[in-house]
Amino acid sequence: MRIFTTLICMLTLALSASAQFVIVNSPAGIAGSKDFSAASFGRALDSIWTSDVVFINDASANPTQGCEAATNGSELAGKIVLVDRGTCEFGLKCLNAEQGGAIAVIVLNSAPNAGTGTIVMGPGAVGAQVTVPCVMLSYEDGQAIRAEMANGPVNMTIGNVQFPNDMRLSNDRIVNMFNG
Repeated sequence: MRIFTTLICMLTLALSASAQFVIVNSPAGIAGSKDFSAASFGRALDSIWTSDVVFINDASANPTQGCEAATNGSELAGKIVLVDRGTCEFGLKCLNAEQGGAIAVIVLNSAPNAGTGTIVMGPGAVGAQVTVPCVMLSYEDGQAIRAEMANGPVNMTIGNVQFPNDMRLSNDRIVNMFNG
């Protein structure tokens, strides 16, 4: 009985584990899942967003920090927008990207890994207005993405991704395993 109870507990924990991911789809050289921290504001990672990524440009002295309104809205529309961490609040960065047309925002940490590569971003004064998902990636992952963007498009997915062999709950079965 003890083994059965242990198995049920492990199964319950496995099924309740988060399926939220930030994934580089292409190019192959940097493809894969990335460690991230979701913001404490904006939309939850309850859906899936896939797009090429572009940097915000606010035409300031530090144009990729997104502290001012985006000036490259036509490039941002329908894209996952990259923003460098810097001198203004995270909520403002994400709001400026969203107002420029972003479907999701990735803030790239500005310093090499000092213990952890990411932090949970606070909303600041305007974070409550943000309605797109916002996450932070490490400095190292950000630099790899930046370098690949110089060679061509980088495509990413953010959200509640289900892989073909994931287990999930359904109404007609206790556990439904995709493809075995």
